Parts: sequence; C-alpha cells; structure tokens
Amino acid sequence: MDLSPYKPLLDKLVSLSYHHDLDGLLDNLLPTADSQTRFKLQAEVRRLTSPCLRVLDLRSLFPEQCQLVRHQGLDHMLPEPLERRFKVLLEEFNGEYTRGLYEALLAELAALRKQPAQFNTSPWQQPAQAPGARKTACAS
Repeated sequence: MDLSPYKPLLDKLVSLSYHHDLDGLLDNLLPTADSQTRFKLQAEVRRLTSPCLRVLDLRSLFPEQCQLVRHQGLDHMLPEPLERRFKVLLEEFNGEYTRGLYEALLAELAALRKQPAQFNTSPWQQPAQAPGARKTACAS
C-alpha cells in the first residue's frame, strides 16, 4: 500500500505518538479509515519512531566542513546545515535518534547535493542506498 498520500498525517502522527495513544490518534484524525489502512499507518509510525544506530559520518563528502554531533552515545560528523536540521528534527522525534530522523537527514543530504559545487566535490551514494544495503539499515 502506498502511504505517500498520508505523508502529512504520518508526520503529525509521529510527533503526537510520543505523547498520545496511537489508536486514539487514528480514531480522531482518520475515523473512516479501514482496518488495513490503520494497520499500515500504525506500522509506519512504529518504524519511523524506532531507534536507529546508524552513524552519519559525512567527512568524505564534505571534507573540512563537518562538525562532531554527539547524541545518545553516537558520534555523527555533519556539515553545519545538516547539524542544524538534526537539532530541529530531534524536537519532532521527542529527542530520540530514530529511523525517521535518519531518513529525514538523508533527504536533506540529497537536497544539499543538488546545491552548487561547494557541496558536490566528490561522487556519492546515499548511505541507505549503497549496493547490497537494506533500506531498513537502522537497528534497534
């Protein structure tokens, strides 16, 4: 099932799920949803809010631009724009480094790579899309 039409709702559910019951949220926000849609949305929220252990070390892509970002025992090396985004996303994800936060940072990385040459000095692949890597590379 394609959940892209539910992206804005998923974003809201992720934030709210830390403080409210997910079933109750779905009852209030999507009362007419069938059981399959509710199940898929619940599974996606749980996936996005699950812990991630994958470290982002982007020094090879951004030489001399990365700063150490320590959080929950993980040392990330991020350029300043991604460090700022990381801190903003932490608020949305209840201060937790999750799969959803990791995937959002990868999307930000892709956007940075579309900017002028200062961010495009070396060839790259998104870490989650490397050959042989699984899409759910974060571990709990």
